Amino acid sequence: MELKGSEGVNRLGKHSQLLISKEKTHDKVKEGDTYGGEIEVQEHNDTETIPSKMKFEGEESVVVFDLETTGLSRKSDITQLAANDGTTVFNEYASPREVISPKSSEITGLTFDFSCDQMYHHGKPVKSRDIQIVLLEFIDFISKKKKPILFGHNIASFDIPILMNKLRQHSLP
Repeated sequence: MELKGSEGVNRLGKHSQLLISKEKTHDKVKEGDTYGGEIEVQEHNDTETIPSKMKFEGEESVVVFDLETTGLSRKSDITQLAANDGTTVFNEYASPREVISPKSSEITGLTFDFSCDQMYHHGKPVKSRDIQIVLLEFIDFISKKKKPILFGHNIASFDIPILMNKLRQHSLP
């Protein structure tokens, strides 16, 4: 059944109207449409194909990794690069060359004071280094693993492209 204009809102009831009203207050879209005319009555099939099961030989090293950035763009600077293989932890902060966006600071707790070249994590000073040094150390960390496989949340669409951009930018493998 397709509803037009306010007809759908009237039939949804007061609770649903409040939910729809809350949806319309968000100004950032992360996945799919969250704001628009008649959005409450549109249907969207979000099913994706599940990849087939991978076969491992038992020699692989699973490495979970994540990076934090100055913003949400794929050209943002890396501010933190962390990885864990279950026994060894890699965690380095990188001095950004651009201002950390307020949204990124809110998400990560990271800020950077350019006047004194100091990074802070939730207001506490942390040691940060040049991104090229951090990248070289990350390459060293990964290269010591036998057949490393990187895992992480949202790495295919965000972390890996940013990491690859920075590796290319610094002429690193």
